[in-house]
Amino acid sequence: MFDLILAIVLVAVVMFFFLHSLRNALIVMVSIPTSLIAAFIGMYFFGFTLNLMSLVALSLVVGILVDDAIVVLENITPPYGNGQKQGTRSLRWFKKKSY
Repeated sequence: MFDLILAIVLVAVVMFFFLHSLRNALIVMVSIPTSLIAAFIGMYFFGFTLNLMSLVALSLVVGILVDDAIVVLENITPPYGNGQKQGTRSLRWFKKKSY
């Protein structure tokens, strides 16, 4: 249990130093447990077990999740940071990036 808490704290500190914003670091830190809970629920309903392959897959997915969350936050903030609300910036970026 100590290792899990230590890992969460270290990831939070690294995200804070890279993103330079407590708000953005918290967004990334909330997305990690949310996705892991959803993954465990899906694994339970589909009958998967926690073996080495599934744990490796979950660790890779967490890395991809953090990377994608950082990319989205970095792309939303600078281009539309000229006094617009966060929701307006997010919708504008999503319309620009979606097909």
